[in-house]
This record gives sequence, C-alpha cells and structure tokens, in this order.
Amino acid sequence: MTNEFRCNGLCVASAVALLLGAITVEAESWAKWRGPNGNGIVEGVVLRTGALAGKPKIAWKVNVGEGWSAASVRDSRVYTMGNVDGLNDAVWCLDASDGKKIWKYSYECSKGNYPGPRATPVLDGESVYTSSRNGSILCLDADKGTLKWRTDIMADDVGAKGLHWGLSSSVVIVGDMLLVSGGTH
Repeated sequence: MTNEFRCNGLCVASAVALLLGAITVEAESWAKWRGPNGNGIVEGVVLRTGALAGKPKIAWKVNVGEGWSAASVRDSRVYTMGNVDGLNDAVWCLDASDGKKIWKYSYECSKGNYPGPRATPVLDGESVYTSSRNGSILCLDADKGTLKWRTDIMADDVGAKGLHWGLSSSVVIVGDMLLVSGGTH
C-alpha cells in the first residue's frame, strides 16, 4: 500500500492534515504511536468544528512510499516511515506546515512478505527511535536525521525470530530503557 501521506489504511495524511487544520495540539503531545497516553485520545484540545464540515481540506500530501507507519509530531515536525524502492526503508522528517522534507534517513530493509515499515517513529527529546520489520532498531538525531546508533535484534544473540509478516510494533520508552518486540523464540 502506498503511504502517500494522504491515506495509509488509517488515513494518516488526512488525519495529520485535519489534525493540523482543525484542532490545536501541544507540539510535544503526539510523540509516539497513539499519542501521549498510548490510547489514541487527544485531551485538552480546542476543536474547530466548522473545519470538519463538508469535505475536509487537505493541507498537503507527500509520497513517502509503501508501508503502515503512522506519524509522530513534535515541534512543528512530522516523523513517519516508508519504503519507496522495495529495498530501502526510510525515516522521514517533514515540516508540519507544508509537508516539505526536512531530512530523510534511508537504510536497507528487504521487502519481505509485505512491503514497507509497520512501526511508527517514537520521539524522546533529541532522538527518534524506529523499528524495522527485519529487527533493526535505529536511533536518529531528531534535528539532523543522522544515525546515533543501530542494533539488529535478529542478528544479535537474543533469540528473537521474525514473524511471517515481519516485526510490526513501535519501540516503547520506559524511563531510560527501550522495550522492543522480538517476535517469537
């Protein structure tokens, strides 16, 4: 499925465009999948109901490739993932006001049974954490998109084995730890 950042199964791009156009949200309030409390609920927002009347206006759209990644938003930036060429996944940082690319970090990730990433980037201070369907966990600089570190939980001696469709969960930050799903063992 093409993640044109207009609709990717959950209408992510339209949701982001609507989110940016119809409600006011704290910039740091949606830094992980399903929001600050992990429940998909936006609390303490001002909803301009008129913005939702009729056909919603799409503020912008960007083709970030195939995949099932949702978006994380912080400080006027939108972070998401996609696979444009079937060989390389990419983490994208876009300007929330117009969708223009701020940076893109690509890394090799085989196509597997279903193309594209399945996890949502997670933001923590100055870092962006991602998880690939092949078990690569990446930490990128949130401002520049440069690689801080990378580990592969399938190659490392942790006993993780990929599932038929690949790994599909986002990392979870708990204190100073990252929790990751390693499939079956």
